[in-house]
Amino acid sequence: MKSRSVYVSVVLCCCLTYFATVVNADQIRSTDFQRPVIEDFNNLNELGLGFNDPFSFCAGEEDYPTPLRLGRLTITTDGGLFNYFDTGDGSCCGGAIRGFGPAIGNSFSDTGHFDVVFDRPVSQAGGWVGSGAGPVFFFDAENRLLGTVTLSLAQNKFRVPPSPQFGGWEDRSGIKRIRFTDVTTNNGILVLDRVTYGDLEPTPEPSSCWLLTAGLIAAARWRIPARKSRTDGGVEPELL
Repeated sequence: MKSRSVYVSVVLCCCLTYFATVVNADQIRSTDFQRPVIEDFNNLNELGLGFNDPFSFCAGEEDYPTPLRLGRLTITTDGGLFNYFDTGDGSCCGGAIRGFGPAIGNSFSDTGHFDVVFDRPVSQAGGWVGSGAGPVFFFDAENRLLGTVTLSLAQNKFRVPPSPQFGGWEDRSGIKRIRFTDVTTNNGILVLDRVTYGDLEPTPEPSSCWLLTAGLIAAARWRIPARKSRTDGGVEPELL
């Protein structure tokens, strides 16, 4: 019985390790990142971008060509342009996303998308969107779809600016690209801020678990016959 319980414990250990390693792919919240790196677009002036007219709509929007390269990120839009403005001004989007502060928009197209590409795959990624939104798609390095997060802006049918929403995903196989889309025709651009990414803590390799399993099984098979041989008059029991 003891040997059987050892086998069961080892099998359960290996199954848990395997599924923790492989089946870790799902939607996540902004608070679920283990080691987050956040790009909040607050320092684009260091790249020569700025708010040329602080009294214009959205506190100084200016159009700039893509790609925009920031650290590990390369960002493009469907129209080849993005604008940079300060959403902290109350006139921007009715003040609905003023908490964003400096952010980027997909120029002035009512519908469109942002593509955010990482220099190497990450296991957790996402970002905040406002004003407009739609499904957020996550792809691996081979451009295979890993998952989709659907963001709904139902308020837009009443022309009420929506609150910011976060779309995030985690997948240990690696996220290479995120596409943030705007599918709502509400005369509002897609605003992107606080792109967040990071990696999950490493888990034990499956090979390590199998080595541990082999060692525990060998120990169980050796110790149980030795104990029985002393109590059964020297008769060697069959190995399980």
